[in-house]
Amino acid sequence: MTDPFTSERSEIARRVSAAGKVFNEETIAIFAPLYAALHARTIKPAIKIARDFSYGPHTERHLLDVHTLEGASGGAKPIVIFFHGGGLVRGNKDGGGPFFGNFASFFAANGAIGINATYRLAPEIQWPEGARDVGAAAAWAAAHASEFGGDPQKIVLVGHSAGATHVANYVYRPDLHPKTGPNFCAAILMSGVYGIDAENPPPNHRAYYGEDRSKYPAMQVVGNADACKFPVLVTVAENDPLRFESGAYKLLAELVEKGAPNPRVKQFLGHNHISPALATGTGDSDIEETLLSFLATL
Repeated sequence: MTDPFTSERSEIARRVSAAGKVFNEETIAIFAPLYAALHARTIKPAIKIARDFSYGPHTERHLLDVHTLEGASGGAKPIVIFFHGGGLVRGNKDGGGPFFGNFASFFAANGAIGINATYRLAPEIQWPEGARDVGAAAAWAAAHASEFGGDPQKIVLVGHSAGATHVANYVYRPDLHPKTGPNFCAAILMSGVYGIDAENPPPNHRAYYGEDRSKYPAMQVVGNADACKFPVLVTVAENDPLRFESGAYKLLAELVEKGAPNPRVKQFLGHNHISPALATGTGDSDIEETLLSFLATL
């Protein structure tokens, strides 16, 4: 099928390339409206959204939305839970306009149950509480799966940026898994940070990991991936800043060395740090086929 937005995508890719590997608030301000316009013109199936279920005690942050396809039938469906980015200190599932419900709606439109989750932020919490929130959301999804036609044995955790950092910490630390089980079967890690710069930690890392830099090596994901039995897809963007790229490839190398079951990696060309999360659900075939092909293997 011909992509009706080919020229528009080409122009966005041109602007991504021109912006290079810089990522800041201005990057979001530039590209979010461009992808919001694509979402507004993309023909999509009807999605029902049940909002603001509580999965924990925090009344403002322990909230998630469940996205299901109107009129869907068939057996129990995989459940995909999305955790937004925000540098550990900001962000919300209600990111403005179509974001970040676009991710959950995309999976709901393609044979799954989509969940869009908010989690607690630093400095109110510190490591490893973000990962504990991932586990709490997964436990909620497993407990309530039958209410939405979901399969509690097929829960996939997906995180972008800081969300990927929290997901990775939960996935690869068995001590954070409840005695009843981890409540997930696979993970998709999109442009996360899996190491910590102990020499020059940015303020958001100090807010989440604390001021004692001697503890950073034990807190970071790289070097501490103990539970490597789960299928994983690790993605980066062509114009991700170096800290996202290097961390992803270091984690991938560690997983391979520790015998992880065929970990996958994908670089999204023509994208920057934020754009894959914004573009999902607009018909971007490279991103969407990558995500769906991974889901199909589970």
